[in-house]
Amino acid sequence: MTTLVIGAGIAGLAAAQDLTAAGHKVRILEARDRVGGRIHTDRDFAGVPVELGAEFVHTSVVPTWEILNQHRIKTHYINQQSDLWIRLPDGRLRTVGEEVCFSGVRALGWPEAQGEESVAAYLQRLGLDAHRAPYKLQEYISDYGDPEQLSARAALEFMLDPTSEEGDYRPLSGYDRVVDALAEGLDVELGAVVDTIAWGGPGVTVILRDGRAYSADQAVITLPVGVLKAGKVRFLPELPEWKLSALRRLGVATVLKLVYRFEQPVLPEGVNGLYVCDGLPDEWWSSSKGQDYGGEVMTAFAAGAKARRLLELGQEGALEAGLATLRQALGRPGLTPSAQIWSQWQDDPYALGAYSMAVTGATDARAILARPLEQKLFWAGEGTASNAWAGTVHGALQSGRRAAQEVLALRNPMLALPEFAQPVAKAL
Repeated sequence: MTTLVIGAGIAGLAAAQDLTAAGHKVRILEARDRVGGRIHTDRDFAGVPVELGAEFVHTSVVPTWEILNQHRIKTHYINQQSDLWIRLPDGRLRTVGEEVCFSGVRALGWPEAQGEESVAAYLQRLGLDAHRAPYKLQEYISDYGDPEQLSARAALEFMLDPTSEEGDYRPLSGYDRVVDALAEGLDVELGAVVDTIAWGGPGVTVILRDGRAYSADQAVITLPVGVLKAGKVRFLPELPEWKLSALRRLGVATVLKLVYRFEQPVLPEGVNGLYVCDGLPDEWWSSSKGQDYGGEVMTAFAAGAKARRLLELGQEGALEAGLATLRQALGRPGLTPSAQIWSQWQDDPYALGAYSMAVTGATDARAILARPLEQKLFWAGEGTASNAWAGTVHGALQSGRRAAQEVLALRNPMLALPEFAQPVAKAL
């Protein structure tokens, strides 16, 4: 059997790896000039790897560890309860385990959501607001922003998932080492911008923007939700309404990173990050802790309305605003970086946003998007993962493996395997 995989992010690489191991002939078509998708490790900004996209392995029980352990990729652990500071509005510094913003609210039972209410409405019903929620819910809101739009049901799926209860790990040698491990030995065609996916015949034909086309028995689609929602790739025939409806209902998070290089340490020993109540941005961490590095790389993260406010300022203005927040939070008005950059996916034509977002009314949309189509189009990517794992590398990884198993279930993989068809003329 022959399979085309659209996209060389983690999901596409995982699907291709499993299919190749099972004896399928697989080719990955990737629009960028690199593999990894929204994992993008910068090795020029500082003396340590800096992540412009995904940065953390969330907990020690997710499937990413199979790759980390196999390839002996070392990590730096961040304990969310003791390694992070919170700067309260009155100026006090506390750890997450000691305090949460504004109220000191700690764990509470989580009543079920009522219908498709938003996170903001859910909190209001509990007598809280977005700044007075327990830390795990604040973390979820920080990842996406816009609590007025977020589905409370999806948020509860995340919070009740056992893998959400532990701290985070940063791959010290760079997240691209995970990408490289998955990509090893695979047939990847870079610079292959897909224009049309024709699936009305006996197989699937994928036509590139430059007119080249490849045919296979089926295709695994791992395009980001933002690209699919924008209709950047044409499907012939059009996707059925149930698939389009799932796409329309899903949102796409607006996310921004601000990264600063300092020649001296900024955070004390043992402190990995800082949450600044009402800060712009409010979430900060060190991207160099655990490294043999004399200075410090500080990364700020903003999502939703705060990210949009910073984007409106432009790169220079956003970096100035972020630095002002950090100076005030640390009480160091003279703190000055030696270099600074930002990273955002909204303007990236091959992403058109950060990661999928389950807004109200979209709790089931990811599961619907993941369903195969007539045994020819299979779907993977973080947008097809569960609500608990969406927006994560391990969610993308698991979705790729799930899509591969769906393809393998079609027929006996031990049959003789035809070669890929050569490029054909754009004549559909």
